Amino acid sequence: MKRRSLLFWFGVFVGVAVFAAAGTVAYALLSTSDGPLAESNGDSRAVKGSDPRISLERAASDLRLRLPASMSEVRYLARNDSSPYFLDVSFVIPCSDVQEFTADNGLARGRSAKVDSIELEQLRKVARDLGRPMPADRPATVWTSGDGGDASQRAVADAPLRPQACQVVGTFEDYS
Repeated sequence: MKRRSLLFWFGVFVGVAVFAAAGTVAYALLSTSDGPLAESNGDSRAVKGSDPRISLERAASDLRLRLPASMSEVRYLARNDSSPYFLDVSFVIPCSDVQEFTADNGLARGRSAKVDSIELEQLRKVARDLGRPMPADRPATVWTSGDGGDASQRAVADAPLRPQACQVVGTFEDYS
């Protein structure tokens, strides 16, 4: 009886060891694969998870987005391996440049207070994910594109960050 119990526990131990070894090998193989998440983007402005093959400039061009030359403190996440192709971005520009940026990209002030509130919360989450949280104690303006009837969706929020400087957070998607 004692021998049977000993063999049982030995079998359990060997099974756990084999399972752990297989898990370690699988993790090693997956983490060193050629997938787009396996390597980091060489651009220091890109956050983890950005496709290393997509620069900020390429994403902006592909999504027909005109970025302001005056932007600084840039962080972005871009992916094009599933629908939609998207770019999440945060940057700082002079507050006087916000209206030009929004006009250049076909954005208008939000549709309604309720929609603005929903969009703003989503954009605040984007900002946190990019490591650049928006100031919660400052008023923000929401800008969106159209009525959502086309293949591209755009939403931007801007908020004063410091005197003369505004943080702009945007999400740009293309479903085509």
